[in-house]
Amino acid sequence: MGFSMKLIPNKLTVMKALDVLKAFRAAFLAEIGSLPSNATLAILVAQSALECARWVSMHCFNFGNMRPPKGWAGSYCQFRCNEKIKGVWVWYDPPDPGSNFLAFESAEEGARYYMRKLRQTWPEAWAAALKGDAGGFVHGLKLRGYFTADETVYRASVQRLCTEFQVYVNREFTTEPTDVTVDEHQVDMTAINDVVSAPIVIAPALFVGCKGVAVEAWQKVVGAKVDGDFGPATEAATKTWQAKHGMPANGIVCMPELVAAGLAPSAPEGSA
Repeated sequence: MGFSMKLIPNKLTVMKALDVLKAFRAAFLAEIGSLPSNATLAILVAQSALECARWVSMHCFNFGNMRPPKGWAGSYCQFRCNEKIKGVWVWYDPPDPGSNFLAFESAEEGARYYMRKLRQTWPEAWAAALKGDAGGFVHGLKLRGYFTADETVYRASVQRLCTEFQVYVNREFTTEPTDVTVDEHQVDMTAINDVVSAPIVIAPALFVGCKGVAVEAWQKVVGAKVDGDFGPATEAATKTWQAKHGMPANGIVCMPELVAAGLAPSAPEGSA
């Protein structure tokens, strides 16, 4: 490769939303020298939540699940992933270099890199984030190839998450009165009720019994009746689709299915 990277064990570093908000706020201050506006903070956290399935699928404090850039001499980890190349989904398994991802030892280290990388590599997105423009932020990411998913779907997801996290930002970092009660030590942003109400599926799984627009999006993929109700017919269609795509035919929709179907973004940047 022409440079030396340190391979460290892959591990999931699950975090709660308010802990991420605090990490990002501190990282912004350290990198920029001032605190972010609440709108800017909500945008940055929303995009990270989308990329990492609300930090349930975050590996080694890599807040964007980003790949090592050329010349990277820091730590990296490896895990199975896929990427759409010329319209075809290609799977990478360790030790293939396509499974390489940045790895950090702490949330602080990962958040600071994420902030710095966004600022340097996606300047249009960064400028929009500073203005509190979530749509412009997503467009800036798309312009420079951060994600391969459909921009309309990606934008809708970030905007919804941004609106959601704005509540928590205002609750945690302002002194203005609020009627929203949030226990920062107990908030769990990965409940299945949140998942199935989202405009795009971004968290653990869809399965028999789930309802909502996320189910409708999946039903369109597998050719089932689009009624928003994940019943036996949708389960059967899911199993058929999984088998066709070389996945375990268990009828449960998780991140690999979502990425392969284009309903969740693949990892940013090219392979190292």
